[in-house]
Amino acid sequence: MLQGYVCLIGAGPGDPGLITLKGLEYLRRADILLYDHLISGSLLLEVPETCERIDVGKRGGQPSAVQSWINDLLISHARAGKFVVRLKGGDPFLLGRGGEEAMALVEAGVPYLMVPGISSSLAVPAYAGVPVTDRRFCSGVEITTGFSTRNASMPHTKVILMALNHLQDIVSDLLTQGYAANTPACLISQGTTALQKVVSGELAQLDSLIQTHPISTPALLVVGDVVRLGKKLDWRYRLLLAGKRILWTRPFGRDASSLDELSVAGAEVIKLPMVEIRDVSEEERREKVVRAREYDYLVFTSATAVEVFFDTLLKMKEDWRYLGQAEIVVIGKKTGLALWMKGRKPDVTATASNSRALLDTLLPMVKKTERIALYRAHQTLPDLAEGLSGAGISFDDFTLYDLVCPSYSAELIQKILEYPFEVVVLTSPLGVANFFRVMAESGIIMDSQTRFACLGLRTVNELQKYNLESWLTIQKPDIDELIKQLLLRLANHEKTL
Repeated sequence: MLQGYVCLIGAGPGDPGLITLKGLEYLRRADILLYDHLISGSLLLEVPETCERIDVGKRGGQPSAVQSWINDLLISHARAGKFVVRLKGGDPFLLGRGGEEAMALVEAGVPYLMVPGISSSLAVPAYAGVPVTDRRFCSGVEITTGFSTRNASMPHTKVILMALNHLQDIVSDLLTQGYAANTPACLISQGTTALQKVVSGELAQLDSLIQTHPISTPALLVVGDVVRLGKKLDWRYRLLLAGKRILWTRPFGRDASSLDELSVAGAEVIKLPMVEIRDVSEEERREKVVRAREYDYLVFTSATAVEVFFDTLLKMKEDWRYLGQAEIVVIGKKTGLALWMKGRKPDVTATASNSRALLDTLLPMVKKTERIALYRAHQTLPDLAEGLSGAGISFDDFTLYDLVCPSYSAELIQKILEYPFEVVVLTSPLGVANFFRVMAESGIIMDSQTRFACLGLRTVNELQKYNLESWLTIQKPDIDELIKQLLLRLANHEKTL
């Protein structure tokens, strides 16, 4: 998904711990890294081993990289299908030539992402105990450079926070101070969220513009010629899912890389797991793992079951050899991968991650004289147990962990659902039941217009118990296919400007 993109990332003022989580996430996926001279070496170690690092920093009074060369590198590597990270000190769009680099990318037709950084103009004084504003002494701060005297005739951009409720007075004051009525200006509401709205126009027209294009607080005002660049550099609203909010209810540890596709496409993904993994006691797990060597086949129905089993095996100071001749059967590719990661190749892998596929795999190969050990969560895949019993195959069911409903405060749930979602993603029948239980406990009644995306027909059937229908159904339990279809279905949207 990121191939062919350039990501401009603000590294912050120097302390490597001040880079943002999103910036670090993208940095760790870079194919090519172009970095400034003052970037901490600790951050350079965060990229993959295969990443090519290129120092393009400028050094005062010394030979330095030419900006046109930096632009050419960004464009050429992106066109070669690489994910290029441009790591800049502070914030790329504050006195850092980030705007010039972004414009070069736009003019070259190269898509880009932007991750703001903490500016040294705010962070460095804070590290010295100096608040740049304090209402007892000042009402604002001016940020410039030591070179500004050479450009004394060039006006400064003015950014005014909390501007919406006092807009008329602010505009009147600016006009009185000498700003031209046609000075470019814009109001940005709920910035950086999926609910962000931008109203742009001439300074004197802003008040009338927000009457026809209403926005809400918080909102800030930007005044100056740089506002004209917004229409060309507005990278965010060019993304397929810009402005879309998705509520993701599945435990998301293993979905992280897949969910990136939704985030990179511009969606705001709120992760609210409706299933929590709770281990059984260590003594109980040990008893169940000890018995594994008694069986001809060990069947793992999830990656979590593999991990819990292997961790217990290690605590017994044993490894896979302890199992003797037992064959290992896994429910699908992801469970098989989890087994590989623990140093064991699965003997048999079901063609799909569902009970029907696993049952179809087991029935032809298992003799009635052979025994199966099922390692799974409590009360999962009931069709599998019923199918084995119906075929007269002997098996024992070993619960390694439970799946329970998480505990959330009503205040937290109400906060998360304060604004509507484009779609709520439900990935299991238990997740559906827990979702509506949490909603009921929080005093929330779901709007009948809410759209649900369901993974598997059993999930759809559970949703229908609440007199609701699935807007998007993926019949096979394939998370990657679910995300692919979400991208396709949600991509047809209108941008609000």
